[in-house]
Amino acid sequence: MIVDLILDRKDGQQYKAANFYCEVMEYAEFWPEEANPITKAMDEGNDDDVRSALCAYIDRQGYKPEIKDYINSVQWLEDDPKPERHNLATVATAAEEKGETIKIGGFDTFADFMSYYRAHYRPILEQLQQDQMSIKDIHLLRFFADDMLSAFAEDDD
Repeated sequence: MIVDLILDRKDGQQYKAANFYCEVMEYAEFWPEEANPITKAMDEGNDDDVRSALCAYIDRQGYKPEIKDYINSVQWLEDDPKPERHNLATVATAAEEKGETIKIGGFDTFADFMSYYRAHYRPILEQLQQDQMSIKDIHLLRFFADDMLSAFAEDDD
């Protein structure tokens, strides 16, 4: 249902206007009276027109009117911006340069963790990524899992 597409976006699913349009178009075959006003607004109108068409759909279907608050709070003709991604090493290094202490598991500093990671974890991960591990290397995976669990064990403080 079209309302599910709206609620998926509200719940954090990445929104792409073209995908939304196509998914609404799929409903047009069976429910043209519901889908066509929305796609027409997307084709010929602006965001306010799309919002009006979506809100009218919510009203016609008798869905909770609170959904309209969300509909009116976002853009419908533009994709959501991609979430900002951060490299852990860059962020932690910048934080430590500001005098913040980054403690990871049993490591007192991020630098200690990275040193350990480069010596022990990275070679195992590279072998896995390149699919160079055989069944006889399972002990490396056990080491990795056991070590990660102990390194990141939660303190009771």
